[in-house]
Amino acid sequence: MTTGELNKLAKIQKELTILKSAVLGIVPLDKEGEYKTNFISKMKKLQSKKPTHVYSGKKSLLEL
Repeated sequence: MTTGELNKLAKIQKELTILKSAVLGIVPLDKEGEYKTNFISKMKKLQSKKPTHVYSGKKSLLEL
């Protein structure tokens, strides 16, 4: 690879890091980059609950 290509690659990697941090900023992460335990436990509790609505067609969405 030429120096120009390496510089472009470094720039792309930097931009990708910025984009990842913007997208992952929505989900709470701790310093090591793992999901926070309180977030995980909250999601598990929500997932174990029964759904409040059952989808039975596009008209059923209007009933909400």
